Amino acid sequence: MVQFERSDENVGGRVLQGAMFLAGARLIVRFISVINLAVLGRLLTETDYGIAALALVPIALLQVFSDVRITSALIALDDIDERHISTAFTIQVLRGIIIAAMLFFAADPIADYFNAPALRDVCRWLSVVLIFDGLKNPAFFLYQRNVDFSKEFWRVTVAQIVAGIFTVSAAFILESYWAIVIGMIASRSVESVLTWWRVPIRPWFSLSEWRIFFSYGSWLTFAGMATQLQESAGSILFGRYLGTDPVGSYTMGKEVSDLALAEITAPLRQTLFPGFGAVKNDRERLIRSVKTAMGTLFGISLPLGVGLALFAPEALMVLVGEKWLDDAYIVQVLAPVGALTMSIAVVDSLAMALQKLRGIFYRAVILAVISWPLIYYAMLEQGLLGGVLAVGVVRLIRVIFNMFFLRGMIGMSILTMLATAFRPAVATSVMAAALFLLPRTYDPATLGSALTLLWTLPYVALGIIIYTIVTSVLWRMAGRPQDGLEANILHYGGGLLQKLRANILLYGGGVLQTVRQKLRRKRQDD
Repeated sequence: MVQFERSDENVGGRVLQGAMFLAGARLIVRFISVINLAVLGRLLTETDYGIAALALVPIALLQVFSDVRITSALIALDDIDERHISTAFTIQVLRGIIIAAMLFFAADPIADYFNAPALRDVCRWLSVVLIFDGLKNPAFFLYQRNVDFSKEFWRVTVAQIVAGIFTVSAAFILESYWAIVIGMIASRSVESVLTWWRVPIRPWFSLSEWRIFFSYGSWLTFAGMATQLQESAGSILFGRYLGTDPVGSYTMGKEVSDLALAEITAPLRQTLFPGFGAVKNDRERLIRSVKTAMGTLFGISLPLGVGLALFAPEALMVLVGEKWLDDAYIVQVLAPVGALTMSIAVVDSLAMALQKLRGIFYRAVILAVISWPLIYYAMLEQGLLGGVLAVGVVRLIRVIFNMFFLRGMIGMSILTMLATAFRPAVATSVMAAALFLLPRTYDPATLGSALTLLWTLPYVALGIIIYTIVTSVLWRMAGRPQDGLEANILHYGGGLLQKLRANILLYGGGVLQTVRQKLRRKRQDD
């Protein structure tokens, strides 16, 4: 049964459990994504990736311009009933139909703007995706309201498995950008269908509570517009002035950078919003939760981002093949900057939980105003390299803005925020220095994917060992504080091991007892 009520009991445990469910889903999704990336990277060209990436730009803009944050409102509002669910469903359906029609009829001018005729048919087919998005059952997301992500695990996992099968099959058969289009349609359609499976609430058409959703989502919608304009600046400018091939290279570099960063930290980030919402009325617990979340995200993202930058050529060779090695500089720029961006991602979740939405809007507008001219002039001066460096600078500026925004919301000092990153930053620096100074006796371009992986694994293992040792030493020297990744691993990891041990003893003992009883009966029969 779907629970409307929000509970503040054992929030930390439920957040971790939710993160584990999402981590499991993300692990499966990443495994499928790695297969997709390996296949597509070898079968498709930069032009194919560029066309697919440019088609996604108008879709993202249309979606964010019409977004009233249905799911966020359902999670954040204190009192909801089935009227809210039906209103949310009706808004979604109308929105999906309208923006799908807009994309369908805008296909010609979009293709003309980017001077890419292939975009016409791609945009028209992808308009189907927007209709499927509008048909999702909003009641499905009420599970997240109570920090229950088990249903989301199955939805994401099944959808990605289906999408992976369709994408890889189409790539082998068609060897074109249509493989990406087919995979996206398959994924979104299955995701939509699964929001209705075993969810007891069946919404119908109603707009009785529309004012609540539009009043809640207005600032987030405006902020989303500005953020999407800022995030799309690189793809739009590169596509307009450099062509589809550079857009393909830029997209591939971003995908490889996000492969480790965004996806590994996503489970924890997705649970932060409902987690903060559950303790938002207890200031002390809220501040403690924010510090713990920041310390944990720093502890995961910093070594991943820096390590990926150090081994960018190896990552590209293993994942997508030799023809993408010239794009290693994109990963080297975006990965470490992305690590910092992931670490401050708690800010948006906290702002939504506290309904400090106007600040998100102001920050997004300022960044959009900065990003377009900065990327444009850097691109004119240095081509794609200059544009990528400008994208990195904009992301760093966003991190700085987030720190001041966080201080304004809960009064946490900048020094306290930096302190949460001290141990991960020092450990990452030591790890990076050791790996950088260690000579590499191989060349990824001449080894091939399999041998490059074998040669790289010892370096990766060494980096993990160095980071773990340095972090542990610093944590003990600091008096074993409870606001970081180390304490979470020991606390929740120890609890999980105890449960696992208890289950093994319980069920293992039961099995042994059954075996003994059968042996005893057999002796008696003999």
